[in-house]
Amino acid sequence: MRNLLFTFLILGALGWGFVSAEGSVMALIWICFQRPQDFSDWWGGTPLFQAALAICIVSNIARGKFHLKFPAVLLLYEWLMFWLVLSACFAFDTDHSLDYAKSYLPSMIVTPIVLFAVINDLELLKRVMWIAAGALGVNAAKVAIVLSLHGGYHITEAVTGFVGDNNGFGLVLCLAVPILIGLKSTLPPRKWLHRGLIVVIVGASLCIIYTESRGALITLATIIFIRSIIGKNAIRNTSIFVGVVILAYLVIPSHFFERLDTLKNVQGDESAMGRVENWGLSWEEAKQYPFFGVGPDNHQLYNHALGVSVQVRVAHSTYFELLGENGFLGLFFYLVFLFTGIGVLFATWGRAARVAVTRPEFAWVRDASSWMACAGVGYVLGSAFLNMLYFEFPFYMFFFGAMLRYFLPADRPDPVPARRGLPRSAAGRPRSNLARRGTP
Repeated sequence: MRNLLFTFLILGALGWGFVSAEGSVMALIWICFQRPQDFSDWWGGTPLFQAALAICIVSNIARGKFHLKFPAVLLLYEWLMFWLVLSACFAFDTDHSLDYAKSYLPSMIVTPIVLFAVINDLELLKRVMWIAAGALGVNAAKVAIVLSLHGGYHITEAVTGFVGDNNGFGLVLCLAVPILIGLKSTLPPRKWLHRGLIVVIVGASLCIIYTESRGALITLATIIFIRSIIGKNAIRNTSIFVGVVILAYLVIPSHFFERLDTLKNVQGDESAMGRVENWGLSWEEAKQYPFFGVGPDNHQLYNHALGVSVQVRVAHSTYFELLGENGFLGLFFYLVFLFTGIGVLFATWGRAARVAVTRPEFAWVRDASSWMACAGVGYVLGSAFLNMLYFEFPFYMFFFGAMLRYFLPADRPDPVPARRGLPRSAAGRPRSNLARRGTP
């Protein structure tokens, strides 16, 4: 029955893409982040995403809605991807790096270019953001509800419909939840929709806790705390935040927070010390191969070949991962992209806040961009402890911020010219103080 249901949904989405340019974009995003092929035995292993991408390109070109745009954040991103390809070509184990790169780089390089080219209005962008964050949130909430009914469970592996291990899973949800909160005001005024969104947000937050990822928990707390401080009613929001933390600590079984206690004694925690040791290995790789590093996914291969004395694991840090596998320049290019993206999110927030004063229809852009800006800061912290380079969603969050800014109107209204035969005040300019008091 499930196979039939997902077959109907998948074929319907692809068919929608053929007949509608906007539909092809939404179908692509749904397949990218919902990953329906993971839920169906019939579609498992099929190149469904590639098919959706091809349909999106053809559908938009045929209808004249494919317009290439290359803002700074996209150019920096594509340069980073180009550097990863070069690094794979000069890797310690070139064959392994190239095989690994083929599994992610084609879609990571092409898809952002396509999205910037085919998303040409704010309404479509809003729907795309809902689908991207909503697909992750709904899946996570479903998992959390099922696990909660069984008394909770430590998520340690990839969950159907998601990518990566518990750490990457948790951090991606830390970015999806703020976007959903920021989009809440765009829902129609129906109680069941708002209550359903609350269930999704709470469920996704529970799922983050069930991953027992210390990096993800710290990231989520950082995002909410920053938003509480810099938003309106900072004292009230901070008090609510502290109250929610206390309530969660009392309600959720204590063993789900036990890993946080290890932060008090890092040297006594084998997992934490393993990360520190592998950060050191990444530093040694960068010193030995400063330009291109040892190559994508070569961290473990390289150190096993050396026969190092410590336990070799993944770098457990996006920054050290880039440093060791892609060299000093690879890390530099990533940091330039990252902080440019955060700057774009804050710039979008500031501009949207000014526009929303006189144009309340853009208030949702202000809310969404403010939450994404806080999420960007949280991601800088969380990715320091987790391998996140090959996860698409964090990059897309920065892309959404750049697109939102692109579609915002000017934040300073143009002066209204005086119309012929009318005094300046009648043309829309303010009268003088004397005129307002009726003085001749």
